[in-house]
Amino acid sequence: MLLARTPEDAPGAFRLDVDTTHPVLYDHPCDHTPGMVLLEAFLQAATAAAPSGAAARAGLTRLAATFNAFGEPDAPVLLTAQPGATAAGLHATRLTAAQGPTTLATAQLTHLPRLPHVPAARRSAPRPTVPFQVAP
Repeated sequence: MLLARTPEDAPGAFRLDVDTTHPVLYDHPCDHTPGMVLLEAFLQAATAAAPSGAAARAGLTRLAATFNAFGEPDAPVLLTAQPGATAAGLHATRLTAAQGPTTLATAQLTHLPRLPHVPAARRSAPRPTVPFQVAP
């Protein structure tokens, strides 16, 4: 989890709370907040701000992001998520990552209102297997 909240945070507002020892997000020393961290934080913020039952992460249909500035690794980053709806009935969330007065990145994430139902029989059915062969 990359997000933190405090009681005084407004609805849809989150603070970036990163573990710089994470083996994927920080696979080498950085002098800035990596874009990959902001993208993952945007996904988490959209999921947390989504209406009850919405599937922001699993039902993701589109993510468009713009990166405007490098983030300092030792300064706080505030993320805001504003959920809405699109004409097609999908949920859309506008997201912003800011460090003080500087906007680091913005994004729009579009996702299904809820995941489609998959009958239990289909979830537990064995999947076909393909023999694995190593080329000589």
